[in-house]
Amino acid sequence: MRVLHIIASVSAKRGGPSQAALQLCGSQRKSGIDAIIATTNDDGASKLQVQLGNETEYSGAKCIFFDRLATRIRAVHEFGVSTELKRWLRSNASQYDIAHVHGIFSYAPSVGMKVLRQRNVPYFVRPSGLLGEWALKQSPLRKKAFLLAADRANLNGSAAIEYKSDLEKEEAQHLQLKAPTVVIPYGLPIPTIIPDATTRLKQKFKLPRKQRILLFMSRLHHKKGVDRLISAFHDASPPNVTLLIAGGTGDMYDHYLQDLAKRGAASASIIFCGFVSGEMKQVCLQGSDAFVLPSASESFGIAVAEAIAAGTPVIISPQVPLSKFVEKHNLGWIAPPSVASVTHAILKAFSNDSLETFTNTREHGRDYVNEHFGWNAISDQISHMYHQHTKQKT
Repeated sequence: MRVLHIIASVSAKRGGPSQAALQLCGSQRKSGIDAIIATTNDDGASKLQVQLGNETEYSGAKCIFFDRLATRIRAVHEFGVSTELKRWLRSNASQYDIAHVHGIFSYAPSVGMKVLRQRNVPYFVRPSGLLGEWALKQSPLRKKAFLLAADRANLNGSAAIEYKSDLEKEEAQHLQLKAPTVVIPYGLPIPTIIPDATTRLKQKFKLPRKQRILLFMSRLHHKKGVDRLISAFHDASPPNVTLLIAGGTGDMYDHYLQDLAKRGAASASIIFCGFVSGEMKQVCLQGSDAFVLPSASESFGIAVAEAIAAGTPVIISPQVPLSKFVEKHNLGWIAPPSVASVTHAILKAFSNDSLETFTNTREHGRDYVNEHFGWNAISDQISHMYHQHTKQKT
C-alpha cells in the first residue's frame, strides 16, 4: 500500500499535530507501508534547511519538501502558499492508494484535498481541532468563507474525517458535514527513561536541589491559557516551586507574557526557556514535578500524554479531552480555565495531600499511555480505518 500524507508544515515549532504526522508516517514505514509526507519547508518565521523537490529522510519519516512562498504579509505567510507543492500533487497524487490530510484552513491541505478529489484518490482528514467552537471563532469571516468556498466540499468528499477525541467530534457536529467519521487518538512513542533528568534540569537552570518544577510546554498561543497560568502562579506563589515555560515564537504575544511574568509576586520564580526539542524536551518532561496546560480548546492534548508517559502528573482543563483519562487513572488535577481554578489546582498539586497522585503517575503513567496511545494500538486502528472506508486500487 502506498500512502501519501499532506500537511502544511512538519516543523516542531508548529506543535503536536506536525510531530504526530511524522511519527505516523515513520510507524507506517516500519510496518511495511510505503508512506511519504508532502509538505513545505515552513519553520515558523523562517524556513527549514532541507532539500527541496526530492525524497529525503526527516525525523524518522520519508518526506518531500517544497518551498513556501516568502512574504511579509502575516496572513499569507501563515496560509503557507507553495505552488511547487500544488504542481507536484497534480502530477503524482494518482500514484498513491490512499492519502491522509493533516489540518485544514491552510494551503497544502486545501489544495491537496481538491487535487485528490479530482484524481479520485480516497483520502482521510485530520482537522486537528480546527472545526471546534473555539477555533472557528478565531478569524471567523475567513474560516466561514473557506468552509463555504472550498473546505466544506473537501471535507464532505473525504473517505472519513478522523477526529482525535469524542469532544472534538461533538464540537464539529453543528457543521453537519456529510462524510463518515472516526475517532482515533494520536499515537505516541514511549520515551527512554533518563535517570538523572531532575538533576540535569535543575543544573541547567541553576535551581536549588530542593526546588520543585511546574512545567508548561506547548506553543505560546492565546488558547493555551499561558496568561491565566502566569496570573494564577503569581496568586498561588507556592514556596520552593519554579514555573518553567518552554515554547515561544518570538512574536508580540511572547513579549506580553514575559512582561506579565515580571509583574507579580512570583516573578523571581518564572523562567522562559524558549523552544526545546530532542533529548532536552524529555529532560524537561521527566525532570519536572508537574505539567500544566490550562487550555481553552484542544483536539487531544499530545503534550499532556507525553508528560504522563514521562511519569509527570498534570494540571489540565476540562477542555483537554484527556481530562477524563487523567481523572479515571488519578494522573493529575482538573481545573477549569480560570485564574482562580488554576491557582487552586497549583496549590493542591504542591501540597502534602498529593503524594498519591505523584506516586501513581511515576509508577503507572508510562504503562497507561502505552496501553491506550502507544503506536502498536494506534497503527492498528488507522489501518482498520483505511480498509473499512476504502477499497484499495487495483
